[in-house]
Amino acid sequence: MRRAWGIAAAWAAVLLLTAGVLAAESAQYVGSKTCAVCHSQQYKDWQSSLHSKMVQDPKVPGAIVGDFSTNEKFKPEDVLYTVGVKTQYYVTRQGNDIVYLPLGYNTETRQWVPRSGSWLNACAPCHTTGYNKETKTWAELGIACEACHGPGSLHAATGDKTKIISSPSNDICASCHGGERQVGQMAQSGKHLNIFKEQIEKSDHYSDGCLKCHSATYILAPENAKPTLADFKTGALKEDRYGITCVVCHDPHKRVEEAQLRKSPQETCTQCHTAEEGPVPRHTQKQMVEGIWGKDVPVMPSPKVAQCVDCHMGNGNHMDFKVGTPTFKMVDHGKEIEVNSCAKCHTNVTADQIKALQKATSDRANALKARLDKAKANIDKSQDTAVKDLYTKAVYNLNIVINDKSWGIHNMPYTKALLDKVEEQIAAANKKLPKNQQI
Repeated sequence: MRRAWGIAAAWAAVLLLTAGVLAAESAQYVGSKTCAVCHSQQYKDWQSSLHSKMVQDPKVPGAIVGDFSTNEKFKPEDVLYTVGVKTQYYVTRQGNDIVYLPLGYNTETRQWVPRSGSWLNACAPCHTTGYNKETKTWAELGIACEACHGPGSLHAATGDKTKIISSPSNDICASCHGGERQVGQMAQSGKHLNIFKEQIEKSDHYSDGCLKCHSATYILAPENAKPTLADFKTGALKEDRYGITCVVCHDPHKRVEEAQLRKSPQETCTQCHTAEEGPVPRHTQKQMVEGIWGKDVPVMPSPKVAQCVDCHMGNGNHMDFKVGTPTFKMVDHGKEIEVNSCAKCHTNVTADQIKALQKATSDRANALKARLDKAKANIDKSQDTAVKDLYTKAVYNLNIVINDKSWGIHNMPYTKALLDKVEEQIAAANKKLPKNQQI
């Protein structure tokens, strides 16, 4: 009974708060606690997220994480707000401005690092919810519900889903993560963002099975309500062309993994960059890195313990997840930086060396493919099941290499073992074939 009265009282507060707003049909900010009335689990998840802790009142227990016993510049009581999580900065009021105090605390190194400048003018628009650039005020500290979903008074009062922003689009994220940051980087090439639009409109072999890796709407839909290709082509979703957007990989509400990823960094990549069982394995990046699926080839994981993000996301790079081979330059947060994807594990690796290795691998693989393709008609006619089995295994092993597309970089020992096995399987088949039918 007490819980029921609590919910009723909360709803009464919402209705009173929004009664005047409804008449004007102009949504106002109502605060994340109002959202929690109906969306209690999302609110609970959000409270543990990085977004909720972007800006905090230092009086909240546990808000300050810096070791002030080693800080001689200022004291905890000088702090107006804490800013950030991994490195926590501190701000104070200075006249009409709110500025950074001279040091921030890196929670990993447990060291103080320098910081300066205006927080109010440069950072508050993204660090707060409902920021008003004219008055330089905000509705709520931190990145709360309405920072992404928009002012919620009309939705809270009516429950009307059209009165709130909810979409897998990158537009919401881009308001803070755009420009030279993550969303802006992704937009430069657009391959992940546009993959669904390009494939559904151009591919002649597109099917329902492709949606699980290409469509944000499909990926995020509940398991019992997954749309079909027909829905996107002629049905209710015919205007929907969302590809791999931010929310496919990241959960803005919930901190499960680092950077609010929904799954571990490696699983995030390999959930899509992986093959499915079939006569020709495609998208074999996971299989190559883990050294699996080879026919009559032992399991041979990559000798380096590098994960996808180590090479494809140097410095947090989202620019088509481009690999530095070994280096490339990009602009991030207004500064030009150099990304080196190789230096973490290798020394003295040059771009020319990498290109030469890849060319040698691709030349060898393509030469074997040409032999297998040329022999296919004769193999199909053969009555020797052992020959057909050897040929099928050779094709399978070769396609693990070709459809991985790294030409050895993901796992050179396994790549070599697969190509060696292909040659062995071709040689074994040739012993059973007439000279004029040999591969």
